[in-house]
Amino acid sequence: MGNVAVHRATLSDIPTVLSLLRELAAYEGKLESVRIDESLLAEHAFGERACIEVLLGLLDGNAVGYAIFFPHFGSYRGRPCSTWKISTCSRARAGLASAAR
Repeated sequence: MGNVAVHRATLSDIPTVLSLLRELAAYEGKLESVRIDESLLAEHAFGERACIEVLLGLLDGNAVGYAIFFPHFGSYRGRPCSTWKISTCSRARAGLASAAR
């Protein structure tokens, strides 16, 4: 397959993450539902009251996926936990499918 890497997104990765997010929305036929922009994503990921964390997936140095997650507290269990949204772009899905053959 290729060289796969995952790293915590930085402020400079925000345009790339947003592009991947929009690509997913277009694939799902929901592009018109996307309301987030670079400043809002940056505020929620890196602002004073950041509430999400973002990972960026790379294949051979190219961004092909992202994960957005937010920690929260499970009150019934009395333990921290997190909720994840993970996506890969169509180029990565196609590459993974052909590599699996």
